[in-house]
Amino acid sequence: MDLNRSSGASGKKVGSIPDGPLAVTPDWLTEVLRCAGILGSCSIVSVEVETPASPPGLLSRLSRLRISCDRQVLGVPETLIAKFHPSDPELRKSVCEANVTEVKFYAEVVPHSNLSTPKVYYSDLDSDSCEFVLLLEDLSEQRIVDDLKGCGPEDAEAVVRNLAAFHAGWWSDSRLESMDWLKPFDRSLSFEVLGIPVSQFEGSLPDGIGEVARRIKGQYATLFEAQSKRPRTVVLNDVKARHMFFAIKNGVEIVSMVDFQLAVQGRGALDVSRFFGSSLTTCVRRAHEHDLLCVYHDVLTSMGVTGYSFDALCTDYRFGHLQNLVDYMAVEAQGLQARGGARLQEIQEEQLRRYTAAIEDLDCAELLPG
Repeated sequence: MDLNRSSGASGKKVGSIPDGPLAVTPDWLTEVLRCAGILGSCSIVSVEVETPASPPGLLSRLSRLRISCDRQVLGVPETLIAKFHPSDPELRKSVCEANVTEVKFYAEVVPHSNLSTPKVYYSDLDSDSCEFVLLLEDLSEQRIVDDLKGCGPEDAEAVVRNLAAFHAGWWSDSRLESMDWLKPFDRSLSFEVLGIPVSQFEGSLPDGIGEVARRIKGQYATLFEAQSKRPRTVVLNDVKARHMFFAIKNGVEIVSMVDFQLAVQGRGALDVSRFFGSSLTTCVRRAHEHDLLCVYHDVLTSMGVTGYSFDALCTDYRFGHLQNLVDYMAVEAQGLQARGGARLQEIQEEQLRRYTAAIEDLDCAELLPG
């Protein structure tokens, strides 16, 4: 594969990569969807760009494309989700690794996984310019859970079962050794963006967590190392309610997931900590935490994972809650909340309350050396 220009679903590159959603033309989209094998001989005559209601991303631009064809054709979607590189050239370069990771995740991980994700109609990546495009199936008609309200127990169990099955499928898999784009957690972009800046954190925190944060400032590298030890699996590393879509198919709840820019190799329990910390209210977590961890461990073992005890899972899970606080501190230190708007700031504040409660409930601070 050409390392400078790699294409996705159709395996064929189509012209240059548009510089954002407003640069998408009917002609370009017509050729793209023909390459994907879904357009036939009809043509797209108009493209309307809509901005989703979800908080804006920090690593890319996301839009919905509403398309019209010159005639009706079965199987042609009325809408697509389009994801593009950031408009700022410097930011584009600094987050290029994340966008390379997502394009390759869809191309190399999803086809060999039981993880439900949107269909990829087209992807293209130029690692020299750090431009990329992903055209994805629009799942917005499926049920979405509000981050602030959080998932209920049934949804939480469905997510945990899906995560465990996905993790088990990649547990200590030899294919990980050849995926140089999927880095161990302590050598990934996450360490650069959500690790090193922690040392500059000077913000205020709720009572009881300030001392933990002070210790983390000098020991954040230890936490990244703990999440990078073998056995490793593919870790999504950004598991939040707003990145999930829920649907019932044949009587079974299916959870489709999106946003894989921060995916890494690491300890699978980190995804569980991410999910519980971001997307379960403290009351739901306290009431169902142990049972959900048992479900996660049971699925792992039923799918052939051995040598990983429930106690080891609980330790990894507790480390993951400290990692959640690391993320918050790094984002705060860089002032990234403001870039996401008022909604994202509100979510961040609620997540901090959840992180704090979990760290105190589980005595996570005792895992820190010294």
